[in-house]
Amino acid sequence: MLLLGLGCFVAGLPGCSPLPSDSEGLLEVLPRALGEQSLVRGSHRTIAGYDPTHRVGILYFVNHTPPTFTSNTSGTSVTVEKVLRGTNTYSQFYGGNPDNGFAVGYLYHHQPQAGFYCLYETVTDPTYPADAVAHANNWWCPDPAGTAARHAQMLVAAGIDYVILDLSNNVALDAGTLLLALRPAEILFREWDKLRAQGIPTPQIAVWAPTPAGSTLWQRYLKLYNTYPDLALTHEAGGSEQGRKVFFYVDAADSRRPDASLLHSIHLNGGAADVRPVPMWTHANADGSFGSSYRWAFMSPCTVSGKPVTSLVELAECNQPWTSGSAIGSSVTVGPSYQHEGGYPSLPFQSPGKLRGLTLKKQFRRAFSLRPTYLLVSGFNEHASGRWDSAYGHLPNLYASGLEYDAHGVKQFIDGYGAEFTRDLEPTHEYGSLYWDLTRSCINRYKSGTCGAVGGVDCCNLGHDYVNVHSLAEVNQGNGFAFKHFVSVSRSEISPFLSSIYWRAVCNRFPGTNDFCVNTGEPEYQAGPFIAFSAAGTGRTAVYRCYNTNNGKHFLSINPQAECPAPAITGGSTPLFYVSASKNGETPRALRRCYHRTYGSHFHAVGLRCPTGTEDAPPFGFVK
Repeated sequence: MLLLGLGCFVAGLPGCSPLPSDSEGLLEVLPRALGEQSLVRGSHRTIAGYDPTHRVGILYFVNHTPPTFTSNTSGTSVTVEKVLRGTNTYSQFYGGNPDNGFAVGYLYHHQPQAGFYCLYETVTDPTYPADAVAHANNWWCPDPAGTAARHAQMLVAAGIDYVILDLSNNVALDAGTLLLALRPAEILFREWDKLRAQGIPTPQIAVWAPTPAGSTLWQRYLKLYNTYPDLALTHEAGGSEQGRKVFFYVDAADSRRPDASLLHSIHLNGGAADVRPVPMWTHANADGSFGSSYRWAFMSPCTVSGKPVTSLVELAECNQPWTSGSAIGSSVTVGPSYQHEGGYPSLPFQSPGKLRGLTLKKQFRRAFSLRPTYLLVSGFNEHASGRWDSAYGHLPNLYASGLEYDAHGVKQFIDGYGAEFTRDLEPTHEYGSLYWDLTRSCINRYKSGTCGAVGGVDCCNLGHDYVNVHSLAEVNQGNGFAFKHFVSVSRSEISPFLSSIYWRAVCNRFPGTNDFCVNTGEPEYQAGPFIAFSAAGTGRTAVYRCYNTNNGKHFLSINPQAECPAPAITGGSTPLFYVSASKNGETPRALRRCYHRTYGSHFHAVGLRCPTGTEDAPPFGFVK
């Protein structure tokens, strides 16, 4: 493959490799002679497995300039994951100013494997707003061209045919939009156009942007479509929209509500009528129903009986909603995680988390079955989001998981939390290339129909070692405290308890989970349910459930030889579950054993310490 090899040489792309041999002949024009300097233009059509009726895309983010610098403070890289692990503190984000707007709104959850990056460049064009924010903070992005080239190579190698730029939060043409959306989008178009000019294939690009009444930002995005027409995502699957460029607009019922006249102007595109606006938001509808036949979704939760859920450990099929009939055909969205509608991934069970690939695999199974016109992977590189006051602020002891005793833990994150509860697939410092390798395996399965491992992970292997841990308490006798508690990993085991009038399940306080009950007023929320591991592993501690035959009460132990001597105490021979020995984004909540001496009752506390008046002890370990 002389042509692509020369393109790699010209661009100097690290790790650039030729297309597989079965791509011979896909390029539209070949060089006339060995050593010819002019190259045919690169195209998305040469990406392995390209099929215009089953295209694969990914959500792509460009708003990294503020977090790139708020996460690099005094030469130290700071992330939410490091705060959870105890390596950093929140104060390091703020630079001594806790009201720093960018530090509140844009925090890196984890560190990209290639380091922090951004695509911003200053602009002096008088038709643009002054880039006062970047100048005031002395922000500049190291090697945006190299970042754009590296990402193009990664995406093409994975079989990504198109990207959708998430510009959904920026409405007005001001300094903030210039920094977070418009200018980085311009640079990505420009740099990928340069790659194509060198014969290097890149995905096509679409924008996803608000179009409220009075907005003019859409005109700038259309200019990009018209300046780089072969780069703009074009519908190539036939039908009445064949050959039209695709412009995704935010279909939200808030200040970004789309204006019909602007959408018509976008479609007309100065008289060419060559753009098709397509709505995208979530599958939640204003009337409370869930699912849309015409609107794309930037994330799509698994469902049970048509209702979104976040519990995947025991879920057989994800069954996320899909779009059966948008203007450009059907689509389905898959991702490594998502959040409960209106929820916060920093709260227990409001997000499934990545679950070491289980979430992505189960979502891809839906795509394998549906085979839509467009598959959207959500997403590549969001990495950063902010902390906000939550809708549950009235509840007692409300803290982000793992930050129960951090002064900043009272605010909750949206879109992502640490390395685990994010939708990012780009390789990171914490997880390496695990999730990107898995994505490549899944896309290969989607395009070729063949299962196979990439980097040791296989999209078709649904095996895992997570286990749901249920918490039961004796029905309160009016003294404000249950005499007995029981922990189990088996639904069949707890069924007789729940059929009795004397026992009840201790619930999670926040909606989303379907494996556990939900009660925002749960009186014993400290002793709620959690997710642990079902098998031994590096850095894990075995937890046993023992039974005292003298008082008829159960308790947990990590030292059964000493605490559970037979015959008076039984059950100390086989671990019930395993916990992580270290705190991190995957297992952020501490698991403790508590003891109420007056009642002689053991119980557990997850996240929070033992209630006042009960004995506390060091954590057994950490759980999800």
